[in-house]
Amino acid sequence: MSARPVHNFVDLTGRRFGRLVVQERIGKHLRSPLWRCLCDCGKEHAVISRYLVHEATKSCGCLAKETIINRTGDHSFRFAGSLPKWKHPSHSREYSSWKAMKSRCENPNDQAFSRYGGRGIVVCERWSKSFDAFVEDMGLRPEGTTIDRFPDPNGNYEPGNCRWATLEEQNANRPNIPADPVVTHDGLTLTLSEWSARNQISRDTIRTRINQLGWTPERAVSVPAQRRSK
Repeated sequence: MSARPVHNFVDLTGRRFGRLVVQERIGKHLRSPLWRCLCDCGKEHAVISRYLVHEATKSCGCLAKETIINRTGDHSFRFAGSLPKWKHPSHSREYSSWKAMKSRCENPNDQAFSRYGGRGIVVCERWSKSFDAFVEDMGLRPEGTTIDRFPDPNGNYEPGNCRWATLEEQNANRPNIPADPVVTHDGLTLTLSEWSARNQISRDTIRTRINQLGWTPERAVSVPAQRRSK
């Protein structure tokens, strides 16, 4: 029996991606060919194919370092390998985006969880485990932008499907998702997801009360859920 053919393999040897020139294939990682690349600064860097072809990685890390210096004039961060390490990353725009992204995908108590993690959207393992990897792949966040899943607005947060985008760009890229109903109760207007998180009543319970039991939306989001006794 003949060996199964390998499909979709593209030899990147000798090709340039940003500051990186591919030298040779050295293995496989995350189901993607892994390449040894030489950066214009003289350092070697191992990168998988999809990070290169989608322009998620453009240098060994020196480009991000230079951009930080040019933007802030701050040399107080240190570099570990090819990844940027700030003294106070929690003060940066990039860190705020990273934390918010992880929260809405991984924290069921986040008010936006139902629209992200609740419908299966995840943060890739590389980004979820490492802020440094996130910054290396995404670069610095330009002022007036936030992270946007593009070109697939229903896809995951991962290299090749994310960009820094303005509000106008994001509005043009919104997926066709049914709107979360809004309910006004006691002078406060919130979506069902927000009422669910606020009053600790599941969305399914709220919908059952409204659609099957005939409750008013105001009553459905305000009456505490009954706890089953053991």
